[in-house]
Amino acid sequence: MKLLNAIDKWDELRDKLIFTPNVNWNYLKFIDDYDDHIILLKQPIKLGQFVPCDLEGNVLRESLVKSKKGHPRVKYESQYQASLDRVIFKGWKVDTVDSESVQHSRQSFLTVIELGNITISFYSDGRVLINEFSIHYNREVKTLSDLTKYELEMIER
Repeated sequence: MKLLNAIDKWDELRDKLIFTPNVNWNYLKFIDDYDDHIILLKQPIKLGQFVPCDLEGNVLRESLVKSKKGHPRVKYESQYQASLDRVIFKGWKVDTVDSESVQHSRQSFLTVIELGNITISFYSDGRVLINEFSIHYNREVKTLSDLTKYELEMIER
């Protein structure tokens, strides 16, 4: 399932509605699905939608789930599992988490994630920039709607 813009989602749902025998029930489901998608598109972009993060937006590492002796760190493990449920996009990896540059840089850079030829940079001042390596251009993005052109793969639940 890809993140679609509102028009493409409308077309997808309309096609499902047309080819189903129970039109009244499906029409109501169609409207609910479309409304849910519009609500999704209006959400602000957060790091935790791409990689596991705690509620404050700090990246959680899977390697920390188990201690050196192999015993689960119960509190961290449950926090990590809950963070996985908040991730909605497939395949993103943390490229850089740089808390040191936050103290020494005017950019207040925090975290960069990557998937293929796309990187998304998250800054402590709330800015989110996306960059495609092919065009070498940083573009500010604010909501999930701004990401539809990239056809990002979503996790199906």
